Amino acid sequence: MDVSGYDILVFGSPVWAFKPAPVIHTAIESLKGCNGKKAGAFFTHGGRPGQTDETFRTWIKSRGMNLIAVTGIHEKDIENEKKTMEIVSLIKSIN
Repeated sequence: MDVSGYDILVFGSPVWAFKPAPVIHTAIESLKGCNGKKAGAFFTHGGRPGQTDETFRTWIKSRGMNLIAVTGIHEKDIENEKKTMEIVSLIKSIN
């Protein structure tokens, strides 16, 4: 997928075995035109997020993107408007 026409990239994933889902890694690896783009990531988790934050950072930076923010939300907080708005605000702050 060529993302050269975009200014900001946002990635989201559930946590699987304490890391982002493998399909997200595949998607990030397949991007074209992502070098130098601003990026952010978020994840959902039902327990401990493990190395999800660090893994997203590694994957995104390895493709030459400028990582602005990574955050997660526990499944019990998905319906909590305050918690979800924190993620929305963080993503909006990337520009």
